Amino acid sequence: MIEIIIPALLPVITDIIRKAGDRIITGRKLSIEDEVKIMQAEAEKLKALAELDKINGEVSKWVIDFRASFRYFFCLLITILVSVAIFSNISINILNPLLDIFAGVVFYLIGHRTYIMLKR
Repeated sequence: MIEIIIPALLPVITDIIRKAGDRIITGRKLSIEDEVKIMQAEAEKLKALAELDKINGEVSKWVIDFRASFRYFFCLLITILVSVAIFSNISINILNPLLDIFAGVVFYLIGHRTYIMLKR
């Protein structure tokens, strides 16, 4: 179980260590100008991602809804698959890769948002 938790928490731990190191070495946080530049860069990145996701032309409503929810649909599908594999007597050699995939699903659903919240 620890093999699944540590990789999911590794980005958070490295960010905490980096920020703590910055504070210890410099004795202060980033300057306001630097923080504003970082926020502007993140906003530009989000604009670029939104531009890539923009739909050209007229598209059906169900296509738009499916595009918005396909990640969650596959997360649900993987969760069901892993649950069935856990409760059936399946070989550990098959179960371990499924649990690794499930760790990615959990990180996508919970960890990424937590990391962004802690990053602020």
